[in-house]
Amino acid sequence: MKFLPFFTLLLLFLGSGCTHPPGLSKLEKQKLDPRLQRLLRNPATPPPRLASVADQNGTVRYLVIIHSDDPEKVKQAGIVVNSQVGNRLTALVSLEELRQIVRLPSVRFVESGSKNFPK
Repeated sequence: MKFLPFFTLLLLFLGSGCTHPPGLSKLEKQKLDPRLQRLLRNPATPPPRLASVADQNGTVRYLVIIHSDDPEKVKQAGIVVNSQVGNRLTALVSLEELRQIVRLPSVRFVESGSKNFPK
């Protein structure tokens, strides 16, 4: 019985999703910058200063920069691209689209974007 609190804490720790965002493999997780990993682990409390907007349906979309070996594959996956310079794309994506992007083999890395002007 004296080990019960220890095992309870261990189960809470392992079950809290602290290893990687739910539904993503280790390789997919490695494609996300730490702020986006944190967002996917706990969408209810996004990291501070993460650039986001709500669309007309109320869906929160996050500004990301996508590094891809084949930008056309990202577009073919239905991701609406804001801009493209070489193999880098910017987009406003939902959480589900973010998961979809990191599953694409051509995507190397996804980083969180930022607003570079005053409010």
